[in-house]
Amino acid sequence: MRNMRIRVAAVDDAPAMGLVTVESFLSAHRGQMPDPAFQKRVDEWTPEISARGWARAIAELADGNPARGVILVADGDGGILGLVSGSAAAEDPSGAACEIGALYVLPRRHGQGIGGSLLCAAANHLAGLGYTELQIGVLSANRPARAFYEAMGGIEKGQGAVDEEGYSLALTIYAWADITDLNCDGTDSRSTAEGTRRT
Repeated sequence: MRNMRIRVAAVDDAPAMGLVTVESFLSAHRGQMPDPAFQKRVDEWTPEISARGWARAIAELADGNPARGVILVADGDGGILGLVSGSAAAEDPSGAACEIGALYVLPRRHGQGIGGSLLCAAANHLAGLGYTELQIGVLSANRPARAFYEAMGGIEKGQGAVDEEGYSLALTIYAWADITDLNCDGTDSRSTAEGTRRT
């Protein structure tokens, strides 16, 4: 996409990142979780709350904790268009696997290749940190996101669950056994999708 660059996030980006995260999450997950859980998000989870979480995460990363992670933003006309975060996979004692914790793009900018560009940039950065395997968990009900990860070369690895306001929501785990196998050249990467983490 023209006039867009992907760069490491700075603390000053946090307010815009909060807006992107909340708008994207609510747009993507309407109808994919129980109504009370979704309404609680609408009522209580504000861009300001998300921004505070991103500011903390960026500051911790800058301080080397965790030492092997990345938070990137897609910066273009109109400001921050999307973001991605990646770090060590929580359940991998070998230290070889990393996971994408969040991938969000403004809904009005879907279909422009931003999500694919962010995912590929994060994978390249994480490979440079020594990771060899990539994985991501996505709500099983989120068919557009699952189609996106499949188009990017992800292979369904297993199932999991995430707690959302007391409700257990099914996750589908996608993996790339070789992080360099991510499909960064295909036209399908012009789609976009969201992860499942709240920040």
